[in-house]
Amino acid sequence: MDIGSPPSTETEAFFRNLTLKILVTRQTCIGDDWSFDLCSPYWRLYVNKERGGFINVGDDRISLQPGMLYLIPAWLRFSTGVTTPTIQSYVHFEFQNFPSGLHRAHFQRTLSLPLTGDLLQTCERWEEALGQQSPPWIALALAYATVYSAMATALEEYPEGRDCFAWAAGSGRFKPALDFITDHLAEPIRNEDLARLCGMSTSHFIRTFRGALGMTPTQYVMDRRIASSAEMLTCTERSIEDIAEALGFSDRFHFSKAFAQRLNATPAAYRRSLRSASVLAAV
Repeated sequence: MDIGSPPSTETEAFFRNLTLKILVTRQTCIGDDWSFDLCSPYWRLYVNKERGGFINVGDDRISLQPGMLYLIPAWLRFSTGVTTPTIQSYVHFEFQNFPSGLHRAHFQRTLSLPLTGDLLQTCERWEEALGQQSPPWIALALAYATVYSAMATALEEYPEGRDCFAWAAGSGRFKPALDFITDHLAEPIRNEDLARLCGMSTSHFIRTFRGALGMTPTQYVMDRRIASSAEMLTCTERSIEDIAEALGFSDRFHFSKAFAQRLNATPAAYRRSLRSASVLAAV
């Protein structure tokens, strides 16, 4: 008698392979210094107490209104600004094993969610923990709950989310290659080796990989290196030279060039912008 769980569908397997990682969660007063123009390899969640902040995505300006939660997808270029200082609660997070090509193909705008029902209750508890300077683990746990609730709401309300996951389900056949890339970012990674892991010829692997993930294996490897470097710049004090070496770049120059091409800022400028935000958070 079969007493085990039924086999997973491709979509269920894809979701189980995703890992939510929160890089930072804070509450701060944003003012004139909240002026950035960048492309981030991770998601951002914003909740503002009052009117005053805004985001520009292309030619569209989105005013950050109270009573709303805003999600900025990874790999989306945007700029920020403030007309009137206001209190903002925010989370920077990523879904590991979510291919960057799918972000670029499907999530091309800011997602705006009304704060109602369960999402409102979860968000209020998270904001309260941040504002009262509760133990860090409490605010972090509530940040995870808020992100999961917001993403579930976004998948229900935005068609690009449903389309993305329907498309992404077929990427499961590349999991051995994706796992290998994640574990060997500091080393040379050859398409021939990735294809062998997936039981494909090299030409077939490259063609089907691009069709499923929206980019070539080489582009994906570079995106993973840049995303990992951004996390190191955010969460550690490692030198730029050390980060470059740890992720397989020949030197700081080549690392900085590749980083700026994708994130619209050099690693040094990117780190300075994060430290500016940290100073604001301490005010």
